[in-house]
This record gives sequence, C-alpha cells and structure tokens, in this order.
Amino acid sequence: MKKLLLLIIMVSLIFTGCKRRGEEEPRTITPKSEVLTEPEKEKMYQAGVKAYNENNYRAARQYFYSIWQNDKSYQSVTDYYFNSSYNLGVSLKDRKKQRDSLEFLKEAHSIAPDNAEAKKALTEVLDYLSKHEKNDSRKLEYLEEAYQINPGADLALQVYALKEKSGKKTDGLELLENYLSQNEFDKKVFLTLVRNLIDQDILKAFEIYQNYQSKFSGSDPEIAALDAELQKKVKNNYQGLARLEANKKNWDGVINYLEKARAAGQENVKVLALLGEAYLNQKNDAKAFEVLQKALELDPQNLETLKLMRRVYQEQNNQEKLFQIQKKIVELMPTDIDEKFNLVELYTRQEKYAEAMDLVTEIIQKNPDYLPAQEKKAYILFQQGNYAEAKKI
Repeated sequence: MKKLLLLIIMVSLIFTGCKRRGEEEPRTITPKSEVLTEPEKEKMYQAGVKAYNENNYRAARQYFYSIWQNDKSYQSVTDYYFNSSYNLGVSLKDRKKQRDSLEFLKEAHSIAPDNAEAKKALTEVLDYLSKHEKNDSRKLEYLEEAYQINPGADLALQVYALKEKSGKKTDGLELLENYLSQNEFDKKVFLTLVRNLIDQDILKAFEIYQNYQSKFSGSDPEIAALDAELQKKVKNNYQGLARLEANKKNWDGVINYLEKARAAGQENVKVLALLGEAYLNQKNDAKAFEVLQKALELDPQNLETLKLMRRVYQEQNNQEKLFQIQKKIVELMPTDIDEKFNLVELYTRQEKYAEAMDLVTEIIQKNPDYLPAQEKKAYILFQQGNYAEAKKI
C-alpha cells in the first residue's frame, strides 16, 4: 500500500500547477514497472479516470500505463491508456509542439495500430516535421515512416522525390510501382512512374502502361502524349514486345512479334526458342519442330532449346528421339538429379533394366533421400525377378 501511495504522490507532484492550457509541462516520466495487487490497480485506475476527466491526460497516461504494464487483459485500461496518449499527443500538436507530440502519437498508434484518427494525426506530425527538416536523410526517415503508417499518393511521390535526390531512384520507382498495385489508381503516381522508367527500362514502362490502359479515357492529352512516346520507342523492339506477350501467355501475340523479328533479320537462338515455345503452346508441333530444329543448328548445346524439343518429341510420342535428347541434356547437366531420373524413366520404358539400374543406383548413392529413385529401384528389381531384394526397399 505504501508503494502505491508513493507512486500516486509522485505523479501528483509532477503535474501540480500544470493544468492551465499553454503552461509549460514537464517531460513525461514513465514510472518503473512494479507488480501491483488488484486493490492497488483499482485505486490507480480510479486516480487515472479522475485525471482523465479533468483533461489532465499526461497524469492519466502515467496511471494507465502503470496498470497496463502489469496487466493487459483489461480493455477499459487499454482504452484509457490509448485515449490519454492520443489526446496528449493531439494537444501538444495543436500547440505547435510537434516534436513533443510525436512520442505520444507513436505510443497511441502502437496501442491501436488500426485507429484511423491516430494514424492521421501521427502522419500529419511526421509530414510537418519533414517539411521543417533541413537534413534530407532525416526528412526521408520522417516521410517513409509516415508512408508506412498511412500510405497515400502524395506521400509516395514525396518519398520518391527524396529517394531520387539521394541516388536511390530505383528504390523510389519500386515504391511507386508497389503503391499502384496495392492502392486505388492515381494518375500522378502512374505518370511519374512510367515517365521515369522510359529511359531506364522501356519495356517495363510499356508493360505498366498496358496494365493500366483501361483506366484512361481516349481524350486525356497527357496519356495520349505518353502513348505516342512509348509506341515510338518500342516500335521495332519485337523481341521485347514478344516477351511481354509471353508473360501474359498471349502466344498469338508472341508469334506475331517474333515472326516480324525474323522478317526484319533479327533471328537468333533466343528468338527461335521462344517462338518454338509459342507454337508448342498453340499445339502446332510441326511449326515448333521447324523453328527449334533451326535453333539447334545455331547452337546444338542450348539447354532451353533442347528441353523445348523434348516437349515436341513427347507430343509426337517419339521415344527414340526423346531418349537421345534426354541423354544429351544429362551430359550437359551431370549434377541435375531430376534430369538423371528422367533418363531412368526412359530406360525403364524401353525395358533396358540394366542401364536403368546402373543409373538409379548412382542417383541413390549420391542422394540417398531421393524417394522416387528408391521406389524406381524396387520396381526395376521386381521386373528383373529379384523379388526378395525388391521387398527390402
């Protein structure tokens, strides 16, 4: 009981004479956390309510903080603690003491992270401090914190501008892109993002433009000018445009652009491989075989092309060609366990059990926990008539 009385007396003495609005208040002293009994909590609670009702939020916060530190199970204590911190912060903010208010508004936000009023007040204080901060690094810290608490288009643009100024333009563009994907569409954010991406990554700029094209009206002069600039810069970039269409699984679009690339003399292994993949996905195996065969003539060891040609042979059920190309893939990828196991499967289908057993044994020796190989070994032993050994696996 004595320690409770001493704590209440200490808090009362701190705040004596500080009730008149505008009078200088002492810095808050948070009492050390002490274990309180239920009667002590009740008396401190009543003292806190009295202080709160008298608009003495600083004193009220001290009382409710002490109870809350002991026991967070009382919702009314949490509510009073939040409201005391919030009202104290707002009071200091209204009196142009933004730096002092920051501590209490942050505290209120930590107690109730989803409270809209606390978010708004804290964001306003951080925004004010950023505008009156001369150090760009510190200014950026204030703005980033404000953006994390209450993201908005204006804040996103301010953060981007400071990041660009400090040599972190790529990070700033990423923030704008994330803003557009996670919030309501904002034209200013969109234009800033795309215009600054044009010289850095024209294809990404064009892709983002396409993704949000449905948001614009045909009569918007800013959008019309941006469209004309983008179209001019990507006009003959057939390979890049084809990759964008591939990202959208628009295989007709891929074929259209890559056939234009070939006609313009831009034929190479990458063009032919992607074109072959597009024809495969359009179920045109004959055309896929034609372009992939040409790609292999240019580079017989290109893994991407070999794997695509494997798909052609699978579609054609050409086991002999499939076997030959799988052996070549394994030669080029000697440490790839899955590709080796694919070859085991082909040996097994052709009933070449000796070769299958040699390879599956090699896989198990190097990868004893690879379960498919263990199961396949049991199957091969069974096919070879070695039933006793098969049952041991």
